Amino acid sequence: MSEHYEVVGDSADRESWLKLRREGIGGSDAPSLFGLTSWASPSSVQADKWGLLDEPDDAEILRWGRRIEPLILEALGEELGVAIESDGRLLRSTRHPFMQCTPDGRTTDGTWIQAKNTMMAAEWEDGAPKRVWVQCQHEMAVTDAPECIAVALLFGNRLVWERIARDDEFIDDVLIPAEAEFWRLTQAMEPCPPDGSEHTRKALQKLYPEDTGETVHLDGHFVDLDTERLGLLEAKKMAESRLREIDNEFRHAMKDATFAALPNGTSYSLKSQTRKAHEVKESTFRVLRRKGSK
Repeated sequence: MSEHYEVVGDSADRESWLKLRREGIGGSDAPSLFGLTSWASPSSVQADKWGLLDEPDDAEILRWGRRIEPLILEALGEELGVAIESDGRLLRSTRHPFMQCTPDGRTTDGTWIQAKNTMMAAEWEDGAPKRVWVQCQHEMAVTDAPECIAVALLFGNRLVWERIARDDEFIDDVLIPAEAEFWRLTQAMEPCPPDGSEHTRKALQKLYPEDTGETVHLDGHFVDLDTERLGLLEAKKMAESRLREIDNEFRHAMKDATFAALPNGTSYSLKSQTRKAHEVKESTFRVLRRKGSK
């Protein structure tokens, strides 16, 4: 036990852990609030906290990640020359109770560890990627630790790691204020400002699944957005038309050939593919359409 955090759960009890993680912002949530992940957005994190999203599938890749994690920690311990214990407890900050984290491990001298099993090796060429750095800063904010070790197994055969120092300026001036505001909106059931991601579109669809038949009167800001939207649609139409024209020129030049080689070493392929027949399940969704003024 620490004066800086309390233990509220354990990832070993996955069902309970999934419920408890909705009671605060976790380390894996933090990067998404800054647009640093491709699998979530602030709106989708918010929808998850509200229980609007389905529980994440325990995909095979995730199960293998948990199986491999002890081996990653063991290998890191060998490189560092220290003993490392698996952790997996859900820790909650006593100073900022909306902040939580689940460290993967800890060295005998008290350094927390985040372990990753990943195929995205390019992200780690210059050390831990920004999203992992933010996750570690969040973890250090919860535990009040001076550093955190981020370790990754790349392609199952290369171990890389980095000691990440605590950045108090980022934690105090950026991270905590951003998370506090996000949590204020979440507790007040106020949707956060949207971004352009598909995750946000799906979150808004979950939040407002049915229309009421009412009319909402928007301000002049949306007139500007409407004008911009029309311009973007026209530019998109022109770009798509030009793209089809280029693609057809390739098709015309390739005829029935399977491959085409360009002088600069680039190659194209035009292979036959068969799409299997399938039935689409019935679903209800809302469609945004524009109708011009009379």
